[in-house]
Amino acid sequence: FGEPIYKYDIKQGIKDGHLATYRIRRIETNVDRDGLQYDGVDYKPSDLERKVNVPDRNKKIIEEYKKHAKPGQKAIVFAVSIKHANQICEFFNEKYPEFNNKGQKFAQVITSQSENVDELMQKFKNETFPKIACTVDMLTTGFDAPKVEALLMARPTKSSMLYEQMRGRGTRLCPEVGKEYFTIFDYVGNTEAFGDQEPDAVGYTGDVQFMGKEKTDEGEKKPKQEMIIAEDVLTTVIRHEYVEVGPNGDKIPVQDYCVEFEDRVR
Repeated sequence: FGEPIYKYDIKQGIKDGHLATYRIRRIETNVDRDGLQYDGVDYKPSDLERKVNVPDRNKKIIEEYKKHAKPGQKAIVFAVSIKHANQICEFFNEKYPEFNNKGQKFAQVITSQSENVDELMQKFKNETFPKIACTVDMLTTGFDAPKVEALLMARPTKSSMLYEQMRGRGTRLCPEVGKEYFTIFDYVGNTEAFGDQEPDAVGYTGDVQFMGKEKTDEGEKKPKQEMIIAEDVLTTVIRHEYVEVGPNGDKIPVQDYCVEFEDRVR
């Protein structure tokens, strides 16, 4: 595609007041990334399930969150598997029993295999409960929940695209709940691995790139440079004579896309 001639990124969106800024809280849970195999796109799911889904670590996720979370806030947990999401959800509900009764749960698993998944998503977005949505590769894109004030990174990733998508779920503004910023609770070292920092830090750009090496079955490789093509308001917008969007690379005329984009960020 060549060099972009028009770019609107998360740093500019925060500066212009269209996106929420964020804070990072790193919690050490002894996740050993060196032992995880890379499949060319991200860590192998089988490795993630085996090495990350550990009951003691899952309990620590809830304990640390309860210590530092804003009372009553909405949060999304990014888990490595449905089994992982189910256990974290179970531990959350055990930790907050006062909010669980007939027809109501403090935490809820929301994945592609959930029954009535659309209803669950709407309930999380619009109703008081559940407060926590535990998900696996589902609420990363196309999910607009402005009330979310915390993101729990419980899933390691080497994909800068996936990391930006996860981070993006907290950037929607929400005056209704007095949202001044959102917090990334990082239990697996994602923020450090991608060189992310808080937006008020000196030198902040908002750009992320994996800082380490990729370990594959064939050995170690240098990290790949990923580029996100105009997927939503949070990602870099690249303009030439047309813009390609979506997984199929659909082409949209530049002027049409810019008008739609400006409307979305107002």
